[in-house]
Amino acid sequence: MGMADVITGLCRGATRRIITSKEGNRFFYKGRGSGAMGRVTTKGRYVLEPHRFRKWAVPDLTEFKLFPFVVPEADKNIRRNHDLRDYFKPENTVGTDIEPEILQKCAEEAEAATERRRTAKKWKYGRAVMAMR
Repeated sequence: MGMADVITGLCRGATRRIITSKEGNRFFYKGRGSGAMGRVTTKGRYVLEPHRFRKWAVPDLTEFKLFPFVVPEADKNIRRNHDLRDYFKPENTVGTDIEPEILQKCAEEAEAATERRRTAKKWKYGRAVMAMR
């Protein structure tokens, strides 16, 4: 590779970035860098080698003081699907500095939008069908 090739490569915008699997040929496999856990024999079989197995270092968490944010026994109201109306309920707007008239108007608009969405016609196979919820 001569100096002319180097200059041509630099002028054409040679990149020094990491190649992805989309930029390589059809045989390019990037992998994740974890390495092989065995080897291929001369007969084409794959033999696992125990000294190459991954070793996980898991700490003992029996005396751990922290708990998960949401436990599986959480209240069903916490895990249900929310909609626009829930944001403007009085119990959810405590401590905000928004005027009560504005909150009432927003709650009415949210109710109307939810009702429009519930009764909207859905298109299926080129014709309108009513949404059943």
